[in-house]
Amino acid sequence: MAEELDEILENEEDAKEWPTVTPGHIDIDEWCGKRLAGSAQLAGRFVDITASATVAELYSHFIEQARVIHGLKDFDASALKNPEQRSLTQSVSEFLWKKSEKGTSNFCDGINFRSRHGDDLVLWAIFERPEDGERSRLVTDIQTVPVDREMPELVAAIKQLGLITV
Repeated sequence: MAEELDEILENEEDAKEWPTVTPGHIDIDEWCGKRLAGSAQLAGRFVDITASATVAELYSHFIEQARVIHGLKDFDASALKNPEQRSLTQSVSEFLWKKSEKGTSNFCDGINFRSRHGDDLVLWAIFERPEDGERSRLVTDIQTVPVDREMPELVAAIKQLGLITV
């Protein structure tokens, strides 16, 4: 694909109006200047959808969908991590969002799951509820700072993704 991109001839006027960097390169100062890093406290009950006990509990609800609609051999954690099966993951999320528990209105407040890029990366989805305002009541103590090119997390991400800074 890189060879095909190299064959594209760029119009000089377009290049002036819509400047771009070479694929795999990042104008780090421009990128950082448009972003904030943040932290917050998160409360609530979250379901780890890629945990073995959760997959086992969800199995009977989603095995047919996994096989018939998505053409999968099984419903397992790998299916939930597969980016090509986004609608399956969305169905699981919707099922949990709608689920209620005796004595409470909501079964859970969101989901978490391990990334397909590594089990050490945990991703979170907070369910929006009708009673929430501009942001979820579950997120408090929000703090933001400008992104700096020397932030250890940014340096690690750039290295891990093999990007070249310009």
